[in-house]
Amino acid sequence: MPSFPLYSPLRSASLKTECISQSNKQYRSKHSVPCAALFRLRYSRVSRKEIPVERVERRPRSHRCRASTYQGNSASDHANALISDRQSRLLRHQGGIVVGLGDPIVDALVFAEDEQLCELGYETGGCIPVDSYDDIEELLATFPEETRTPGGSAANVIRGLAGFNQVGFKCAFIGKVGTDAAGAQYACGLEERGITSLLHQSDTSTPTGICISLVSPDGQRTMRPYL
Repeated sequence: MPSFPLYSPLRSASLKTECISQSNKQYRSKHSVPCAALFRLRYSRVSRKEIPVERVERRPRSHRCRASTYQGNSASDHANALISDRQSRLLRHQGGIVVGLGDPIVDALVFAEDEQLCELGYETGGCIPVDSYDDIEELLATFPEETRTPGGSAANVIRGLAGFNQVGFKCAFIGKVGTDAAGAQYACGLEERGITSLLHQSDTSTPTGICISLVSPDGQRTMRPYL
């Protein structure tokens, strides 16, 4: 009959010791730190003053946000503190320049009645591009009174920044316009608003981009751009 080993507490204890020793060897080979040292480091009764700690230098008080030290109760008080802090930082950096780079588009603003839009076959609202520049000229001929302003996403941002005259920095705009009257009007419009015009004229016969906004009596805009 086959003989089976009997259960022995000593045998089980020796097996556990072998497993623990093997795991310790694997841990030492992986981390190159003895387990005993880790045990002493973790469970030793050493005061925190004796443990070396890497100190991180704090920023000077002048670089901290003033809004963080503002003791306000309402959200509006906190927002006002943020705005004042931002303005103070801008005032400390006077003499800079902000340059915008984008596509110059002339915004032509025209006031139109609903009957005029029906005669043209336009639905109120929306933005539909125009295929040719001749269609733009025909549409502008229908409305003798118009208001032209420099437009485009980047130019609108620069125009908004140029309105903060108390800040003290300069604004400039870079773009490409056509060799036509619309391009010259665009440059003059920038200069009138205190923006330095750094426009480049196209060598081809491509005209300057324009967007006609037909404004209804209720304030709805119907846009026809030529880009």
